[in-house]
Amino acid sequence: MSTSLERVQPRSAGFRLSSARHQRWLYGYLFIAPALLVLFVFVLLPIVVAIYLSFTSYNLIEAPRWAGLAN
Repeated sequence: MSTSLERVQPRSAGFRLSSARHQRWLYGYLFIAPALLVLFVFVLLPIVVAIYLSFTSYNLIEAPRWAGLAN
């Protein structure tokens, strides 16, 4: 019976992805990107605009004026 010793290389401090794992992550982000875009356009953007308009004095004839908490 013989034994052999193999030297194990220490891991580097940096985190490197294998190309297969990197490709899977990229595909995952590409698949979820349209859903995130729809979420932003139809949910988050209207909420932000509604909050902005709630602090303005706004009608369709004049430009919006900042009213702050007086509104």
